[in-house]
Amino acid sequence: MFLVTMGGSLNDEIRRVQLDAMKTVMVGDRIRNRAKKCEVYAFDQMTRGYGNDENREKRTVEFSKKAYDLAKNIGK
Repeated sequence: MFLVTMGGSLNDEIRRVQLDAMKTVMVGDRIRNRAKKCEVYAFDQMTRGYGNDENREKRTVEFSKKAYDLAKNIGK
């Protein structure tokens, strides 16, 4: 499981392309067939500045809960 924190927004096409490239390298090349299952979760809009400050704190709480829930359910 990869948990990726990124500053940009997944609403932007370029960020989705970058995330897809990261998945190709990390999952396709680095993990390949060494794991039964591999998933990538991106937590976007986390950089300070660039208009993210207003929602950053709220997103931190939301993403922390999601990360906890994902980890809690590993192997289930």
